[in-house]
Amino acid sequence: MGDIFIVVDGQPDGPYDAEALRARLASGDFPRDIRASREGDDQWMPLTELIGEAPVATSKSAPPISEAKLRTGAWIALGALFLVAFLFPTPLNEGWGIVNLQTGWVNEHLGWTPIPLMLWPALAGVVAIALGLLLHGRARAAVGLLLSLLPLLLLVILGGGVGVQALEMFTDLSETQWVDLQDKDKVKEKMASLLASFASMSATAMLVVTALAGVMASLYATALLMPAAVRALRPESTGAYYAGLIGGCLLLILQLVLLFVSVPLLLVNWVHGAGQLVAVLMHMAAIIIGFTNTMSRPPAVAVRRGVWALGLGVGGCMVYGVALLGSALLAEGMQEAFGLYVFKFWLWFTAAVMVLPLALADLWLGKIVDAPAHLPETTRP
Repeated sequence: MGDIFIVVDGQPDGPYDAEALRARLASGDFPRDIRASREGDDQWMPLTELIGEAPVATSKSAPPISEAKLRTGAWIALGALFLVAFLFPTPLNEGWGIVNLQTGWVNEHLGWTPIPLMLWPALAGVVAIALGLLLHGRARAAVGLLLSLLPLLLLVILGGGVGVQALEMFTDLSETQWVDLQDKDKVKEKMASLLASFASMSATAMLVVTALAGVMASLYATALLMPAAVRALRPESTGAYYAGLIGGCLLLILQLVLLFVSVPLLLVNWVHGAGQLVAVLMHMAAIIIGFTNTMSRPPAVAVRRGVWALGLGVGGCMVYGVALLGSALLAEGMQEAFGLYVFKFWLWFTAAVMVLPLALADLWLGKIVDAPAHLPETTRP
């Protein structure tokens, strides 16, 4: 039985054994300046003066967390998600296949402009893996930011190509003579051209909406995940805490709206609705954990809460994806095919959204610090 009391939230707590307190000091559970006193003694002093300095944690007792491996692994995982999105098979006219590789059909019916967007997930996956393996810190962040802007550039190219096609179509129609309209074959040809152009323009409009949604989702993911990731690796980061606090307040408003939408969705598609409901609740829990992960927390506690918040944020996205896939597999016929295309799109969209938070996290963290993240602040370089 110990005889040492410590001050927690202004109140005596204990008694504790000296060896147990040294172990908890070494793990970072207590700040090194916490006040302590022995039973029967009215004098309070720093715990390290009362029981001596805690031994430095060794690799045998607590293996250090390799920040380099964690940050590199995140980029490799992102690249793998891009490649899965590219290779995920879906139903085609003649069985199953990879729709991204149907470039010949697209070039024949829609022109060449959509092809770069179709091949982009494969390119982005390879680039993301290369970034994880070859670059570090802010150099990787700079290339990552360019990668996050690449879809917008492709949309500009696609929109420009469709715009030229539409202009040519309207010019051709304006030059059409009344005599030409007497020819049924020419009328059919004009109508087919008109419908193809309108279909291309509608697809471009949908892509523009998708791009805007991607920008909003990237900001959402950044506010949700980046502060938690920074606190998990650098628990002493005051800026990360306040960034999470401000961003979390805005996200909670959005999540309350999503929570309201999820309830009626349960009646339409219970798998999809349940997945969205659980995902929103997990994201709300991640934000609340970030709120409570104040700067007064000991480093070890701050790291654990950062990991929990990050895990809940990423886990919520995964739960929603599993719900989309499950909803598609439980359907039949056209609904199944449509659901699988929606899931494939979700894979691509999620991967694209995650580029910005990863790049900004690298930009924020800068140089890699390969020290045990659970050690007290005074022992970190």
